[in-house]
Amino acid sequence: MNIFLLGIKILSVRIIDVTLGTIRTIYTVKNKNFIASIIGFFEVLVWFIIAKEALDTTNNSIFIGVFYALEFIQKKKPTAYFYSRFLEDAGKFN
Repeated sequence: MNIFLLGIKILSVRIIDVTLGTIRTIYTVKNKNFIASIIGFFEVLVWFIIAKEALDTTNNSIFIGVFYALEFIQKKKPTAYFYSRFLEDAGKFN
């Protein structure tokens, strides 16, 4: 697979992974533990699949790590969106 396409895939899936973690945390705070555990399952599954693909590549390039790290720059946008959507009624945790 082209290194650039793999990098874009890693970046995109990591954003999904972190967003799922944010949603899971919000449901945990709202005391909806069953939903949070289901989301946590898919969060770990997504992370495992993309980490395995990143480590199994035959390309010995630093760019795989760079794309993996770029996710930390981009994760603020989806995280802020989900915090605002789920916590519009701050203080109402029922």
